[in-house]
Amino acid sequence: MHFAYLLLQMPHGGQVVRLTRAENVPGYPALLCQALSNQGMSWYPEYTVYEEYCDYGQGQFFCEVRVLNPEGDGVHHIAGGIGMTVEQAVQEAAYHAITRYRYEWPYLAADYCPFRYFPSAADGAEGVYRSVYASASDHPDPTVRCLVEMLNATDHRAHLWCEYAVASCMSHWNTLMDIEPYVENGTLPQSFLSPDAIELPNFMALPRVGGMIPPLGRRRTPPVVRGLCQSPHGRQPESAYHFRTPPVPLPAGLGGYF
Repeated sequence: MHFAYLLLQMPHGGQVVRLTRAENVPGYPALLCQALSNQGMSWYPEYTVYEEYCDYGQGQFFCEVRVLNPEGDGVHHIAGGIGMTVEQAVQEAAYHAITRYRYEWPYLAADYCPFRYFPSAADGAEGVYRSVYASASDHPDPTVRCLVEMLNATDHRAHLWCEYAVASCMSHWNTLMDIEPYVENGTLPQSFLSPDAIELPNFMALPRVGGMIPPLGRRRTPPVVRGLCQSPHGRQPESAYHFRTPPVPLPAGLGGYF
């Protein structure tokens, strides 16, 4: 069972707003820690979250997660994810890291591995990844077969909703760009180009990911020019891009809060 999803390659044009290792964070960060622990890796992955700015308050967050090599002095694996909040971007980045890791390391697909039925992301045409789902049709337990089928269907459904949400945001942004000339000539009020930033409702809140908030760049003067998708802040100091503490070792056994 396959389906393709677009891997959104976002530029790092925004400000770094969070540096975290997502220690003891449930969800995909914990699963990524367990996958790394099963592979004999030694360190918590490091997440860098950027706030990417678009005109009319339509920005979002991009998270880059780096899996360190066994020595902890280099990068072994990189993945990314986007979200409307810092927490959502971290969860998405961890998910994508697991699916790529699951594809690249045959051990995670072995019958005795707990990640055997986890989706993997194979390379597709034109930079598009294809999610590949493992089948449990040969498993003797019907409960396991149903559970795996539900996992695959739920993952597929989540991808479709994610793609729909991104497409909806881009459509909204395009609409605002289309009406800008009418605002400039006075046909429409200026308030049309100042919508509220999108916020997720409280019931969709995800676990906090901790970490540190680096210093932002100096505020720009004069104000940002519309149409350039610029952050209101200038370049950040070099320290904003680096963790201030050494790599943190994974605990023995299962990694993270699992």
